[in-house]
Amino acid sequence: MRLLISFFVLFFGVQITFAQNTQFLTQLSDSVVETSGITKVNGNLLTFNDSGNSPILYEIDSLNGSILKETMISNAPNIDWEAICTDHDFIYIGDFGNNYGNRQNLRILKIDKQDYLSSDSLGVSADFIYFNYQNQTDFSSQQFQTHFDAEAMIPFGNNLIIFTKNWDNKKTYLYQVPKDTGHQVATLIDSLDFNMLVTDAHRISDTKLILVGYQVLYAKMVELEIVNDDLSQISLIKESQIYLPNDYSFQVESCSPRDAHSYYFTTEGNDDQPARLFYFFKDLSTEEAAAKTVFLYPNPSNDRVVLNIDKSDFGYLKLYDAQGRMQLQTKEPKFSTNTFASGIYKIVAFDSFGKKMGVFRLVVQ
Repeated sequence: MRLLISFFVLFFGVQITFAQNTQFLTQLSDSVVETSGITKVNGNLLTFNDSGNSPILYEIDSLNGSILKETMISNAPNIDWEAICTDHDFIYIGDFGNNYGNRQNLRILKIDKQDYLSSDSLGVSADFIYFNYQNQTDFSSQQFQTHFDAEAMIPFGNNLIIFTKNWDNKKTYLYQVPKDTGHQVATLIDSLDFNMLVTDAHRISDTKLILVGYQVLYAKMVELEIVNDDLSQISLIKESQIYLPNDYSFQVESCSPRDAHSYYFTTEGNDDQPARLFYFFKDLSTEEAAAKTVFLYPNPSNDRVVLNIDKSDFGYLKLYDAQGRMQLQTKEPKFSTNTFASGIYKIVAFDSFGKKMGVFRLVVQ
């Protein structure tokens, strides 16, 4: 699903900050500009494009983003592919993107992993798990208001767990679908509230999983502990904002473990930007991050803001509201937001000679 965020580009222009807890790896090929999921297969990353694109799996090199292999799914048009995961024997693709909430042909493609690994130019065929949500009775069109859109899925024993992308309340509902082909019922088992649009999930061990997604202005990752074997109890381990350069798309679409300390993730491209591959340092401390970057924190803010910057270079900053009116000028790289109305602001930092050092976006809650 492509989300164009032109307002922020028009209002803030090109902005200069650097990622706090992420490392840019490579730009992805134009062939996967609408990448919507990744997983590891054959030692490489496997991805695809979302709705309306060709039904092709792309195996990509995680170092330079080059496409190593393209595999056509010969019997399955891409209605709206949004998620991918694997178990020991199979690759599963979630064809359940449902922005309007009115689809009655939701399905999961089930591809034999050995068929994929040995596939040639003719591609592979898929089996199908068709399903409906247990509690959906209304199939009227409700664009970006439905609770039955989804972009995330993990394997869990004999089942697949789907995480919905609830546009209105920013929650995610967990549904359980058996892995058996044929028609199944997606049974509601839990709900989670992290105030974000969930775009991918990955089970990283028997007891831990991660979710990624985005809010209005930034992306984030949530690490969770699976307490019970039936997923009836899930506890929060850590919630982290994913810091990206402000002129990059923050529409994080997918995640996959890279090593014990970091995860791969991708951002979807649009008319102005390419799709990109990053990795996220899950154990990077605030002190380590501060030594690596220039950034605002906390952001969003409801009290006090600090611009993390070398004070020997810093001269002053100016703060502007959404109408371009200056609200503050200070020689301190920190200030209180208590007197400002909620909204979006622009901060311009200058050095001691009056040369612009960077432009930053601030959300005051």
